[in-house]
Amino acid sequence: MENDKITKKQETAARSETLASETINMLGSQCARLEKIIRDILIFAVFVVLCLVAANIRCSQANERNNQRWIEYLSQYDFVSQDGDGYNYFNSDFGGDVVNGKE
Repeated sequence: MENDKITKKQETAARSETLASETINMLGSQCARLEKIIRDILIFAVFVVLCLVAANIRCSQANERNNQRWIEYLSQYDFVSQDGDGYNYFNSDFGGDVVNGKE
């Protein structure tokens, strides 16, 4: 009878060792799959960030070119002394040093 109890305990211990080994192996394979998924997600995230950085650089360069064009365009016109027809009206009522008429 005692031998039966010892044998049952050994079988139970062997089963629990087998179950523990199977559990560890299962967790190991799941961790490997999870590691691959995380690595793929990180690679995709780095790719997205690099694309956003490149797009941001491209847009900022385009904005800078546009800004320079506007500055050049607006600096060609004399806003103070002429209206749209080329006549001078700045300070004309007070006898300033701006000559009325076309320049």
